[in-house]
Amino acid sequence: IGDVIYGSTGGSRAPTVSAIDLNEGKFLWRERGFGQSNYLSVGERIIILDERGTLALAHPTAQGLGIVGRQKILSAEKVWTVPTMIGDTIYARDQKEIVALQLK
Repeated sequence: IGDVIYGSTGGSRAPTVSAIDLNEGKFLWRERGFGQSNYLSVGERIIILDERGTLALAHPTAQGLGIVGRQKILSAEKVWTVPTMIGDTIYARDQKEIVALQLK
């Protein structure tokens, strides 16, 4: 988003959500609280789906992640797919189920 890359770093032992400044090549911040995650950029926000099935909406800035909301939505042991958004509906899946969540 802009000149910042947001993503998971740290591998499976100590994953963090991190922000890296593209111009400087330096970390702006790192935050714990999610396992390995997939991200979807939606305007100035990001949708995060971690490997434990937790979906979050965040409004990241240069200072931090800015979680707007978070909810466990899937129950499989590992969730490794990227969430998809069509219109105002988010789709997510694991090995057993698929969910559709309408944003309001």
